[in-house]
Amino acid sequence: MVERLRLGQIPGYPEPEPPSTSNKPTPPDNNNNNNNNNNNNSGNQNRLEPYTFFFYGSLMDPQVLMKVAKLDKQPDLQDVWVEGFEMKIWAGMYPVLLPTSNTTDDNSAGTRHRIKGKAWHASTIDQCLRLQRYETSAYKATTCRLYHPGGGEPTNGLVFVWARDPGSDELADGGFDLEHWQKAYKPTYFPV
Repeated sequence: MVERLRLGQIPGYPEPEPPSTSNKPTPPDNNNNNNNNNNNNSGNQNRLEPYTFFFYGSLMDPQVLMKVAKLDKQPDLQDVWVEGFEMKIWAGMYPVLLPTSNTTDDNSAGTRHRIKGKAWHASTIDQCLRLQRYETSAYKATTCRLYHPGGGEPTNGLVFVWARDPGSDELADGGFDLEHWQKAYKPTYFPV
């Protein structure tokens, strides 16, 4: 999934068929025994099993996510956190995550990096691709484990992490403050 997302392809969907050269309609594939209802209706071709994304920057703002993903209604964002990453700041205001080797499996409670954020379920290919375009080539999608405040089993998710050199001089120590970003930058980049 991760590599295909970076290439603009989402797994779970057949590659588009070449246009037919005949005027005959293509019969439905009656041999498809799965229950995904992947018929050729244009509305269904854009549907997929939801992919859960972890956001730790401006996409934690529901209005920003609505604009970026072109949603019709307020997104359902859940509080979660990830471990095994550290946060840096790029260009003074953009948070980036860098993988670390410290996770909850390390049994070394003092060295864990817990990054709090929001989880959201993308349900269309277009939404996934819009997220990647918004994040730019400076970020790449990778898998992560999402931990929920109420406990329970962690779930799988995708997170956009720094795609360039982790030792780059472009990065500075720091964290992301959503309220500060909303006051200082949101009116410029996402006017109401």
